[in-house]
Amino acid sequence: MKTTHFLLLIEPWKVFSMPRRKSPWGTRFGINFCMVSARVVFSALCGLCSLFILSLPNCGPAVSFNVQGVTTDTADEDQSISEDDASGTNDDQAGEAENCSADLPMPQGNVVTVESVSELKDQIEAANQNAGGNPMDNLVITVDEINDLKTAVTESNKRTAAAPHVTIFVADGAYNIESSFIVITKGNITIRGESGNRDDVVIKGTGMGNGKTYQIFQIQAADTTIADMTIGNVATHVIQLMGEKSASRVHIKNVRFFDAGEQLFKGSYDSSKPDQLADSGLIECSLFEYTDGVGPSSYIGGIDVHYGKDWVVRDNVFRNIKNPKLQGQSCLEGAPCSSNPAEHAIHFWSDSENTIAERNTIINCDRGIGFGLGDRGHNGGIIRNNMIYHDNSTGDVGIGLESAVDVKVYNNTIFYNNNYTNAIEYRFTITTADIINNLTNKKIQKRDLATATLVSNYTAADPAWFVEVTQGNLRLNGPVSEIVDQGETLSDVTDDIDGNARSDGSHDIGASEYVE
Repeated sequence: MKTTHFLLLIEPWKVFSMPRRKSPWGTRFGINFCMVSARVVFSALCGLCSLFILSLPNCGPAVSFNVQGVTTDTADEDQSISEDDASGTNDDQAGEAENCSADLPMPQGNVVTVESVSELKDQIEAANQNAGGNPMDNLVITVDEINDLKTAVTESNKRTAAAPHVTIFVADGAYNIESSFIVITKGNITIRGESGNRDDVVIKGTGMGNGKTYQIFQIQAADTTIADMTIGNVATHVIQLMGEKSASRVHIKNVRFFDAGEQLFKGSYDSSKPDQLADSGLIECSLFEYTDGVGPSSYIGGIDVHYGKDWVVRDNVFRNIKNPKLQGQSCLEGAPCSSNPAEHAIHFWSDSENTIAERNTIINCDRGIGFGLGDRGHNGGIIRNNMIYHDNSTGDVGIGLESAVDVKVYNNTIFYNNNYTNAIEYRFTITTADIINNLTNKKIQKRDLATATLVSNYTAADPAWFVEVTQGNLRLNGPVSEIVDQGETLSDVTDDIDGNARSDGSHDIGASEYVE
């Protein structure tokens, strides 16, 4: 098995009919180029634990689903404030999230395993000819060449029906994409690392600024799963999910995202097509980071989803999503370089609805979690059991609600060592929220005539209360009387950031329930 793979220029794939925009990096072409593949990984090293137990996501083999498309939105620019290290970061992840321990299930039912992409093609052609009478539930292949991965996806896209589900295992190795990316246009495809260790499969592009590799995956179909791999070092997004092509029910599990020229994960949309959106997505147990400690520009973010409905983002870690200009550093040549903070680690807006953001750890990112931005708002949803830490460098708010209606902000812990004055902000007249049981060392601030109910929040946290503040481990290291059993008992909060039940009577304030 080869460990390093190269993919040179691939043929043009298709011209999109959707509206295109001028990228902040220059004019973006309306042409998407054919694909390159990915691989998922599970980190067995999760078991090498220390006190730095951050509910980190490098755990549990992955899951599978399908996704669609690519577009970016210039409105993103207005909101924000080493080349690459593709190796794993287990030294920084000394704890396995209990919530991520379950393996991604193996293919079930009538499973046909093939040994080559030519056999895969034959099986798909036979299934297409026997549509409606095909007894095959799952078609499985393992690839160890980037061209084979590309071909396997291309052939899978030719299915005329959702069945069979195709699972593509990617063998351990390093895979380099020189130009084009992998486009998934047919639903029910899973691409996952064979070993389950996300550090064993690395797929990377040519860098954040040279424009040769725009993305790793572009998902244009529903029910796509990407799991157990490390992917990154691209000019725009590591993964783009196209809501404008109704790419719903994507599942991302145990994936390390690193170093993208724009947002690491993008959920795009077309405002002229309100019936087409990406709904019911799940992103879990994954790591999002910039390996140089800052990003390349002001126009970056972690998970950025427009017009998403019923998403769950849980048990992930986000690190160093920061505008370099705010830290006194230079932006990448030609990249947007405003004085605004980078976009949030987790951001749902443009009429997104019912998002659940829970049990995530966010460390040294310009902004933490955002529902809505300006007048492009968010309806419903809950932000609970998250830990957000920022060191003494410049940053912005931990949790921000803008034009966000009926949002619940429950049991989060936020600690900032910098000069930003607010941990949580709710702003604009339309905004309504319940903000309960949050533990911070900064203010919870109303802005621009917003409305919220504030109950049992504590805003004078002492760093001595926490296990390891500078590592973002904001669990209590002892029975702090101001916090333990001092919160409201909420039906929407039945466990804590580690998945431990809040069942001992009155709830603690903050993300972690203290246990003797």
